[in-house]
This record gives sequence, C-alpha cells and structure tokens, in this order.
Amino acid sequence: LFALSDGLVENYNQNAEPELRVYPGDLILDVSGVRDPEGITKKLDECLEAWSFVVQSMPTQEVVFLKKEGVEMGMTLGMQHSGTLYVRTVKERGLAADYNHANPGAPIEVGMRIVSVNDVRSDVQKMVQ
Repeated sequence: LFALSDGLVENYNQNAEPELRVYPGDLILDVSGVRDPEGITKKLDECLEAWSFVVQSMPTQEVVFLKKEGVEMGMTLGMQHSGTLYVRTVKERGLAADYNHANPGAPIEVGMRIVSVNDVRSDVQKMVQ
C-alpha cells in the first residue's frame, strides 16, 4: 500500500482505533478471499461497495527525539512517494547516534522507514520540518 486516498479504507480509518488503521507501507495479503497479487489488483479495480481485507502492518519502532539546541539529528533522510521517509545514513554523532548507543538492541539503521513525525503522517514535506 503506497498511499491512501478518499474511499473505503479512508472511511474505515476514521472510525478505527489507531492500532487497527491501515497505513501506507502496510501489506495487503488478501482481498475478499483472493491472495495472488494479480487477483488482488483485479478485485480492487472492481467497483464494489465493500471488501474484506487481510492486512499485515509493517513492524514499527517508536523513537522519540528531543530537539536540542545546537545538536544535529545525526542522520540523513530520503523521501518516498508512499508518504514515508527512510533513513539513508546514520552519522557517528548526533541524536541518532546517542539513541543507538542507549538502545543497542533496537538501533536506528539505514533503510528503516519513518511513517510519522509528531503525529504527522503521509506528508513528507511536513514531516521533515
């Protein structure tokens, strides 16, 4: 799932608990009993009023940074059309390195995706501000 637009999924998300919502980056595994990618695409193209989805949410890790005056984030980010950011590099100094030092079992690594910044999702321009 690359992006959400107005429609059934967006309507579902408005009433669903946050942990049950569908987000960009989630994988659609099944639509109304169809599991193969071509069949899923065909099923989604049909103008139905309702579908049943099986969605696998991407594993996430919550990382909280406190902005400190004069301290760099310590990583470079890339933007994806899916409305997410990804970690391009992690520098040896900065908040990311400090986090990694304090959390060696769950470090920030190149390739990780950032799906939300300060409760902003899907708008990469606002996420990097």
